[in-house]
Amino acid sequence: MVVLAYVALIVFIIFSEVIRVKENKFDFLLYFNIMFCLMYAFPGFAIAANLSGQGTEHSLGVTVNTSDIQLLLAIYIGYFLIIIGFDSNSAKKYGKLLNIQWRNDNIIFCIALFLVIISGISTHLYGSQFGGVLNAMSQATQIRNNTAEQVGALAFIRHFMFLSYLASYILASFLYSRKLKKYKLLICTAFVISIINSVISATTTGGRAHLIFYFLMFMLGYIIISKKIPMLFLIYLLIPSVLFVCMENYFFLV
Repeated sequence: MVVLAYVALIVFIIFSEVIRVKENKFDFLLYFNIMFCLMYAFPGFAIAANLSGQGTEHSLGVTVNTSDIQLLLAIYIGYFLIIIGFDSNSAKKYGKLLNIQWRNDNIIFCIALFLVIISGISTHLYGSQFGGVLNAMSQATQIRNNTAEQVGALAFIRHFMFLSYLASYILASFLYSRKLKKYKLLICTAFVISIINSVISATTTGGRAHLIFYFLMFMLGYIIISKKIPMLFLIYLLIPSVLFVCMENYFFLV
């Protein structure tokens, strides 16, 4: 029943996107529909279909039933509230007043480097509590469930580890736009480091969803900039993403 409800939501989103009248071919609602399907509808369907309602253990020791009707209802309500807000008169009125300006490229680049550095330091400090980053990665599930041999006193630092995500997006925009050519080598190096640190951050905290969303944001950025939807590549990306969500034990349980 829950699986069919997810399928119905996905079909509705696709159908409404095909028939609705748009002022622009690529608008906010299109981007929202893409990310909503990738973040909620598709994973919800995959988990409900493959795990048969088994619970998922979270870091606070609370078991969440992925096939719970309340969770499904929350997804439905959240989606339709966004749709209502998008079509409201106030949203259209104030949306026209927005004026996005690009700041100095050098300043943005320095901010990205700063985020990479802070993220790297945070990852090192967080991992040092558990005997190093590699040990922290091997104990990711235990750390997340508060059953690790060593109790991390600096758990709050892990929130700074994910700053590398934002740094990656900023640096990727420079590479795509080919700005700051004189810093190309430095940008490429920082970009690779940010990706490595992002993967380490996700695996260290046992957050497979974080890792999937991290790479999906690159896809969304490409769609926004190029005004194209690479359907074939999207399908190739979606299949391993769904498998990655469902096969948690093989990636994060030690």
